[in-house]
Amino acid sequence: LITLWFGRDVQFTPNLLSGTVDVFGVGYSLYRLFAVAAALVIGLAFTFLLEGTRLGLSAQAVIMNEMLARALGIDTARVRLATFMIGTGLAALAGVLLTPLTSVDPNMGIAWLIGSFMLVMVAGSSFSTLAIACLVFGGAQVLVSTFVSPIFGGITVAVLCALVLRISPKGFARA
Repeated sequence: LITLWFGRDVQFTPNLLSGTVDVFGVGYSLYRLFAVAAALVIGLAFTFLLEGTRLGLSAQAVIMNEMLARALGIDTARVRLATFMIGTGLAALAGVLLTPLTSVDPNMGIAWLIGSFMLVMVAGSSFSTLAIACLVFGGAQVLVSTFVSPIFGGITVAVLCALVLRISPKGFARA
């Protein structure tokens, strides 16, 4: 439907925060710094939501054992709806933050989606472990892209995830 409505043309959006800021003698785009700060705030808010609220506890219970959660009185359909809505909202926020940095087309999120699924498989159910895995694997991807080749950098996350899952089939999860 999106392709029928908007077409397959690549679209661009203007960068609302132009300019650079020097950090330790290196110039960074003002918008990129804003996007990093916004992502950190969103990540911290999501962590609090998962670990500090009744909804987060209910969501963890439904993920671990839906039948037991239902038996304990948790409305699993409502929890699933709420988590789907939150996930959709987070995806929309990611799209809003990324749009000024890249072009917009119907397939723009596929590469990030595949990489994120791999990182979730490696990290398990802990959000803090996922954040650490994202930082480590993302750093490795940047290093390989910079010093070896951008093509090899693009497959770095997939290769690292495959290695971790080959060595430890449960990934970084303890249980």
